[in-house]
Amino acid sequence: MTVITPRAKRALQAAAATGATLALLAVAPLSASAAIVPLHIDNGAGSSPAAIYTGGSGSHTIEISGEGFDYNPAWAGWLFSDAGIYVAFGPDVEIEDVYLEASTFASHAGGQFWVHNGADATASDEWELTTAGDFDGLALTVQSTFSDGDANSFTCTSGPTDTTAGRVDCFVYTLSAHGSWDRGNDNKIPVYFG
Repeated sequence: MTVITPRAKRALQAAAATGATLALLAVAPLSASAAIVPLHIDNGAGSSPAAIYTGGSGSHTIEISGEGFDYNPAWAGWLFSDAGIYVAFGPDVEIEDVYLEASTFASHAGGQFWVHNGADATASDEWELTTAGDFDGLALTVQSTFSDGDANSFTCTSGPTDTTAGRVDCFVYTLSAHGSWDRGNDNKIPVYFG
């Protein structure tokens, strides 16, 4: 399978629009276990996909882009300029019950990000959010078996009809950062490992 990420596609479209020529474009095929699953979240339009299917168990990368987010949500913006949002992977929870608990989400590298204006480009858990509320190319790592920040272990379901004992539904979340009660940035998208 050959995958062209949304960022690469936009770069190709921009080059074509300006009349630039490309001498060579090498795209390496990815194995099924290394496939990148694209996800676009349009926060303002509510047009996120109903679910994400990774194609199997193990570790996968979801390349996320988003638009329409409030980069400086209520309350948090009063405390933190450009507070932004969190993008995280985790078990089934109600965001309004856990928005103060980052330990609720995956603890593995790449399992959660602070997405904000002025992000530190050298930080492995930060990503840039424009003041227009857009971001692009965030590589979120999702795993079929993972631990949260409190060392609780989870095994995710393979699909919406998976009722195997001990498995839980897992999700990609977006939510306002730094304890903001503003639920306008909330998204919860199921991730299935089947």
